[in-house]
Amino acid sequence: MSATSHRPPLIRLDRIVKQYGASTVLDNVNLDIHAGEFLALLGPSGCGKTTLLRTIAGFVTPTSGDLTIDSRSVLADPPHRRPVNTVFQNYALFPHMTVNNNVAFGLRRLGIRGVELDEQVMNALVLVGMEKFADRYPAQLSGGQQQRVALARAVVNRPKVLLLDEPLAALDLKLRKRMQLELKRLHERLGMTFVIVTHDQEEALVMADRIVVMSNGRIEQVGTGEDIYDNPASRFVADFIGEANLIACRVDASGVLRTHRGDVVLPYGTTSPREQDVTLMVRPERIQVVEGTRNPDLLHFTGIVRDVVYAGPITRIYVSCDIADEIVVSHKSTQRQFSIGESLPFAWSSSDARILTH
Repeated sequence: MSATSHRPPLIRLDRIVKQYGASTVLDNVNLDIHAGEFLALLGPSGCGKTTLLRTIAGFVTPTSGDLTIDSRSVLADPPHRRPVNTVFQNYALFPHMTVNNNVAFGLRRLGIRGVELDEQVMNALVLVGMEKFADRYPAQLSGGQQQRVALARAVVNRPKVLLLDEPLAALDLKLRKRMQLELKRLHERLGMTFVIVTHDQEEALVMADRIVVMSNGRIEQVGTGEDIYDNPASRFVADFIGEANLIACRVDASGVLRTHRGDVVLPYGTTSPREQDVTLMVRPERIQVVEGTRNPDLLHFTGIVRDVVYAGPITRIYVSCDIADEIVVSHKSTQRQFSIGESLPFAWSSSDARILTH
C-alpha cells in the first residue's frame, strides 16, 4: 500500500455534488482511490458516505462533478457496465436459489457455462470457506454464512473494485469482529480495491489502509488510522474517532493559550490568530495517574473523581478539575482502585496533546 500514492488513481471523484431539492448530500467531494487499497468511508448517519458509495456504484447520479475509473468518465455507464460489484447490508441473496446458483448467477449472465462456470464458482466458495454449503439455500444459513456467500458472488468475476455497504452491521459483536479480520485477509489474497462504508470507527481502524472521515456531505480528513487518531484535522474528527478529552481554550491578546474554565495558562505555542478560540485534545490513555514524585517533563493537574467505570482491562476515571468540567483518564484495572470524591493527581506529556483550530 505504501506505493499506491505514487500511482495514478484507479477511481477519481472530482468536485462531486449531489443535491435533492434544497438539500445538499454531497458537497464538492474530491477523492482519489488507488488500485489495491482498502478504503473506508466513515462517519455518522446522514453524513453522505452511503450516497458516495452508491455514486461510485452507479446507483446515484451526481448533480455535478465527474467520476472516472481507470482515467475514463463512467457517469454515463449504468451499474452493470462499471467494473465494480457491491455487497449490500442485507446481502440481497436470491432465496429460491442454492448457494451455488447464487454465486453462479452473474457468471451465467456473462455467458459462462460448463466446466469453466463450475470451477469459478467453486474457487469463489473456497475463498470464503463456503464450499461445503454449495447446495444449501440462504434460509438454511447463518448471518455470517450468508455474508460469505454475498462476498463470493461479488468477487467471483474479479471486478476491479468491491464496494461494501455496511456488510457487517447485521452481525452480532463477536461475529462482526471475526468477519473484520476475514475481510482484511480476503482483501490481501485478492489484491483488488475494496471500499467499505461504515459508521463503526473500530471496524475502519481494523480493516482499512486509509480512512475517509465525512460530516455533512464533506470530507473532514483522509489518512491512515494512525494519522487520523493521533493527528485529527478538526474537533469533529477528534471526537468521532476514539475517545478524546477536548479542552476549550483561547489564544489571548499576548499569544498565550488559556483554558476557558479556570483561566489556566497552558504551555503550548500556537500559530493560531490571537483572540481566537481553539481546542486542546488529549486522549484518555495518554493521561497518567501520578503516584509519588512529580515528573518535571509532564504537565501536572489535580482533580476530583466524579465517576469510575470498569471496562474489563481498562477503568475509565471521570475527573472534574480547574481546566475542564470533565477529564477522562484510562487506567489499567489491575493497578489500583479509585473512589468517587477522592483527589486525583494526573499528568500528560505536552507532546501528547494537539491544538485544534476548528
